[in-house]
Amino acid sequence: MTTGNKPRVRLVEVDQAAGEVKEVFNEIERVRGRGRVSNLFKGYAISPDILKANWQRMKAIMGGGILSRKLKESIMIVLAEMNKCSY
Repeated sequence: MTTGNKPRVRLVEVDQAAGEVKEVFNEIERVRGRGRVSNLFKGYAISPDILKANWQRMKAIMGGGILSRKLKESIMIVLAEMNKCSY
């Protein structure tokens, strides 16, 4: 979310990440593909503990249960559209 051209939340870019944040970003890219660290996780990265907790939660949501990964991703896309997510 931005006000004019200035973001409200500082994002940690992949090439600027270090330490625990870099480790989580590397794992995200191993799972989702290179260049696939979303702005959501870049925003969480200002607090490594929050980043790690939310990445673990995402892995649990996408990894288990009776719904297929494809259906879960489709639901996420619909929710993003309903919430007018720009990307």
